[in-house]
Amino acid sequence: MVLGFTGSGVLGLQPQRDWVTLNAYALNMRLQPTGIVTGACVGVDAFVHHFFHETYPEVHRTVVVPANRRSVDTSVLGTANTLIECTPGTSYRHRNTRMVELSDQMAAFWHGAHRSGTFMTMNIAHRAGKMPLNNLFGHGLTDAEVRRRFMEHLA
Repeated sequence: MVLGFTGSGVLGLQPQRDWVTLNAYALNMRLQPTGIVTGACVGVDAFVHHFFHETYPEVHRTVVVPANRRSVDTSVLGTANTLIECTPGTSYRHRNTRMVELSDQMAAFWHGAHRSGTFMTMNIAHRAGKMPLNNLFGHGLTDAEVRRRFMEHLA
C-alpha cells in the first residue's frame, strides 16, 4: 500500500507540526503503508518525508519533483529512495497527477483554500477514488471543517 501526501507549503508553528506528526503516526498505524509519495516542496511535503525517513526508515519514500523548483526543499532529495523529476515545462498539475497515480490512497493536510495545490491534488485524487475523507486533516482548521468544505465542493 502506497500512501501519497499533499499539504500546505507553510507549516507554521510547533502545534501545527505536532498535529501533522500525530496524524502521520495514526495513518501509519491504520494503513501500514509500504511506501509513501510526496511532492518535494517546502512545508508538509518535506516534513512528512523527513518524518517517515526518521521514524519509519523501512517505508519506501518516493519524491516527485516539480519542473519548477522554486519551492522545492532540497533536503528531501538526498534521502528519497526514488526520485522522479518532472520534465521541464510541465506544470504542478502534472506533478500532482503523478503523485496520485503512484499512490493507492492520498492523505491531505488542507487549510481550506480552494485555490491551492493541495486542493488541486485532493480533487485529482477524489476523481481517481483515492481521497477517503478520513485521510483529510485540517491545517489551521478542524478536520470536521475541512471535510465539510471539501464535501460541499463536491456537491
